[in-house]
Amino acid sequence: MAGSGRHGWIGLVLASVAAATAVACDGSGPGSCDQHLAVTPAEPRLAEGDTLQLAVAVACDGAAPLDLVWIASDASVVALDAASGRAVGQRAGRTAVVVHAAGADVPADTVELAVFARLFDRIIFSRQRRDAECATEPCLFQIYTMLPGGGGLTLVVDSLRYPETPRVSPDGRTIVFEDQGRVFLTDAGGGARRELDTGADRSWQPAWSPDGQWIAFTGDSPTFGTQVYRIHPDGTGRRKLTEDLSGGRDPAWTPDGELAYIRGYSDG
Repeated sequence: MAGSGRHGWIGLVLASVAAATAVACDGSGPGSCDQHLAVTPAEPRLAEGDTLQLAVAVACDGAAPLDLVWIASDASVVALDAASGRAVGQRAGRTAVVVHAAGADVPADTVELAVFARLFDRIIFSRQRRDAECATEPCLFQIYTMLPGGGGLTLVVDSLRYPETPRVSPDGRTIVFEDQGRVFLTDAGGGARRELDTGADRSWQPAWSPDGQWIAFTGDSPTFGTQVYRIHPDGTGRRKLTEDLSGGRDPAWTPDGELAYIRGYSDG
C-alpha cells in the first residue's frame, strides 16, 4: 500500500478523462465554463471504518449547483454514496472513484482512493537498503511494517536519511517518526508525509499520549537548550514542559497521561 503511484489501468482511465470535453458549471454541457470538475481531496485516503467526504472544485463564479453521480469501481474497498460522495472505508485496498455531472456522457474526473488498515497488530521498524542497491544512489532508509509472526512486509515511507523511533498512534491511523532532527507524520498505510512544526532547531524522540491528543518530544534550541515539549498532531498547542537548567529528554507517557523524562544527561 505504500506510495502514491497509480496502477496501469487507473492510468488508462485518467487518460480518457483528460481527453474528455469540459463540463459546464451549470451541468448543461460544454461551453459556458471551459473547466473540468476536479475531485477534492485530489489523493483521497482513509482508514478502514473511517468516513471521508469527497467533493468537487468548480472554478466558476455564480455557478448553479451541480447534480453529481459518484461511482466506485470496487464497492468491497469503499462504500460510496452515489448522491453525496460520502465514502466509508470497507477494507484495505485501492479503487477508482469516478464523478459524473448528471446527464453528462463522460466522467468529469477520476481519482484513486486508498483505504489502509489500522496498525494494531503489526511491528514497525526502519531498515537500510542492501549494499548492492547503493552502488548508484545514496543508501537511504525506509520504514516498514510486518506481521508479528513474520511475513506481510509492507513499505510505509521511503527515501529517509536516518529515521528513528517510529511510533503508531493509539487509534492505529498515524505514524510519527524522527528523521535527522525533524519530526514527521504519515498515514499508517503509507502515503505523503508532513513535517510537524516543533519550533525547535532539532527535535527527536516523539511519543504519543495514551489518548492520541498529544505528541511529546525532545527539542533543542539555543535559547532553552534541550527540553521536553508537547504538541497536538495538527501542529497546534505547542508548549515547553520542562525548565531544567540541566536539560530534559526522553519523554515517556504513563497510562494515565503523565510524563516521565530524564533530567540531565551526560554522554558516557
